[in-house]
Amino acid sequence: MLKETVNFTVINSFLGLVLVAKTNIGICALMISDTKESLLQELRSSFKRLELVENKELDPLAYQVMRNIELKIPCEFPLDMRGTDFQLKVWNLLKQIPLGKTVSYEDLSIQLQMSKGARAIAKACGSNKILLLIPCHRVIRKNGNISGYRWGVSRKEQLLNLEKITL
Repeated sequence: MLKETVNFTVINSFLGLVLVAKTNIGICALMISDTKESLLQELRSSFKRLELVENKELDPLAYQVMRNIELKIPCEFPLDMRGTDFQLKVWNLLKQIPLGKTVSYEDLSIQLQMSKGARAIAKACGSNKILLLIPCHRVIRKNGNISGYRWGVSRKEQLLNLEKITL
């Protein structure tokens, strides 16, 4: 039986090194780091059973994604979201948060009819492998503070500033 393939590339961007990975369905990972090795480690950890192939033919896609983000152009790229049913519900809600807006973990828990679900939602946000296209950076604490962020709080602040969100 053939292993499913994940093609990926790593490019430089205004946010640092960016890894974009894609299956035949769509983008399955968009990750940011300061080192290529940490990106590759994260990718291997996320897709243990799949064949990972570096493919520079994805560079144009990666640059287009980052250009859209930098210029605040809505991103409508096909995604291959892999997670639990709950994570998929949360991630689909995140995709509905408009550019320039934020919501709290509590707001999302209310939308999902989970009165005490803020912590579970934060965990689902932290499991998001498709940074920016599933905008988990737009979720903040109820009091308006920025909390932990898988890709670093300073990057979350940078993204919110890029989107001109005042806290």
